[in-house]
Amino acid sequence: MYQKILFPEITRSKSELTFKANINNGRYGWLRLTPAYSARLVRDRLSCLPAGSRIIEPFSGSGTTVLAAMSLGMDVYARDINPFLVWFASVKTRCYNELQCLSAISCAQEIYSYAFKNRISDKLWEPPLFNIERWWNSSSLSALKVLRSRIDLETGIIRDLLDVAFCRTAITSSNASFNHQSMSFKNRHDQGYTYKQ
Repeated sequence: MYQKILFPEITRSKSELTFKANINNGRYGWLRLTPAYSARLVRDRLSCLPAGSRIIEPFSGSGTTVLAAMSLGMDVYARDINPFLVWFASVKTRCYNELQCLSAISCAQEIYSYAFKNRISDKLWEPPLFNIERWWNSSSLSALKVLRSRIDLETGIIRDLLDVAFCRTAITSSNASFNHQSMSFKNRHDQGYTYKQ
């Protein structure tokens, strides 16, 4: 027997029920992804189901429902069509031991030190974005290119955790503005140019 769990339309106007509530909420807040529901909303809905329920999540996105269901001891069958979200949700819901966490922290510190000493980035790969300087100023883009080149040498679980940290850094250092549901760009008067929303 299947039971649909629907989220009322009213949640769109209540920030405590949206992605904003996840920002300082452990793994739920690893990346700021606007369409995500708050972990609290999902857990509240799932907790109404009988113990041992199996959850089918056909549009699993960033894995909020998967992580919430796992925390309640439920089995989850999740799918998504977006390869980035599939990767991200799998990294977010994976179990990590203390050694893996400490290794990732140590590696991140070493990469930060490397990037600080190696600021030349002219020949390094950068994303093929039209008008990329609209997204990052030249010094931020240069630092991101150096970080990316060094992270690309890592593999496995450590690489996955470093990639999440890189995504956070790229989002935080970008000129993207998240003042409303659709993304726009910040005004950048301080750098000699202005981007209008």
